[in-house]
Amino acid sequence: MTQEEVAERSGVHATEVSRIEGSKRDPKVSTVERLAKAVGVPPSDLLR
Repeated sequence: MTQEEVAERSGVHATEVSRIEGSKRDPKVSTVERLAKAVGVPPSDLLR
């Protein structure tokens, strides 16, 4: 899944997805929850 697809599914801007993935920004808990739902995994999987 591309960052753009994750952004579209989660409602989180693609630039923000890129920053989070690149460890340039620490997301809010609510953002982690939205991203996890978009990719179909528990939020804890994204925090490893």
